Amino acid sequence: MNRRILLFVFVTLSVAIATPASGVTAQNPGPTEGAVWEFTRDPYVVIDDFNDYGPDPDMRGTWNDHFTYSTWGSYVYRSTEFEPNYRPPYAMKFEYYWQSTQPTTFTRRTFEQPLDWTKGGLAALVLWFYGDANNLSFGYSDRITATEMYVTLTDDQDNSWKEYYDGDANDLIAKEWMEWNLSLRDFNESPNSVDTGNIKSIAIGVNAITSLSMPIGRVWFDDIRLYVRRCVPKYAPGDVTGDCFTDYEDLKHFASCWLDIDAQPNGVPDECDTCDIYPPGGDGEVNFEDYAVLMESWLEDLMWPPEP
Repeated sequence: MNRRILLFVFVTLSVAIATPASGVTAQNPGPTEGAVWEFTRDPYVVIDDFNDYGPDPDMRGTWNDHFTYSTWGSYVYRSTEFEPNYRPPYAMKFEYYWQSTQPTTFTRRTFEQPLDWTKGGLAALVLWFYGDANNLSFGYSDRITATEMYVTLTDDQDNSWKEYYDGDANDLIAKEWMEWNLSLRDFNESPNSVDTGNIKSIAIGVNAITSLSMPIGRVWFDDIRLYVRRCVPKYAPGDVTGDCFTDYEDLKHFASCWLDIDAQPNGVPDECDTCDIYPPGGDGEVNFEDYAVLMESWLEDLMWPPEP
């Protein structure tokens, strides 16, 4: 878009925001009509938070691993009080040891009855993981990356689909909790055929890389939930106020940060960091490039997952 046009729109909208409604002054603000806002928590369903299991091997009665099937190279444990957990007190520690005799490196939970994961508008599967920096293979400098991690859903007709992690490949060695968001639509849109209204099992695993010599590692998983569409800021480019809707409030905040050069990552964190939205991750300055991203999503619903 031509920068002169952008500047005209920017100035025009900024003036409109700052202009009071007719008959309203600083001395006589008077009653004004406006939108009625409703604030509610995002509805969700907990699939497993791993806090109700007893000491090992109690978890293995629910999550299958090597001790259930000897050909599997996966092992699950309830975390200790000294290990990572996202929602205390416990998480699931998942260890994998790939060998030709143990090629399966996932853990699976099968439900007693198929579950309807669409009820009430549920649309997303969310879980948290914490990778160990020692996710390395014996004798090799290569490592298993986060993009080798996956979730598989299977329905009551044994249709299944595997979705791989789509974030940063280094997230598996970051040694901090990472949120993993999966759209349920990805499991049942053509050519995928999983009936998310009748889920029989969920599996979490790491893809075996046979070119490596016995890949090993550990990952902690926690707080597996189903959510309705909700605001996930990292999927909402252009939204600078955090409500996943780009409107006049975003523009007001953006105008107050115009040409700010202390935005992350080049300066001390401040309230203008959310306006440094281009390129992804920011460049330390709030300018026309950031404004163009804001305008591209103007008055759009940025809730996640997107509507079909």
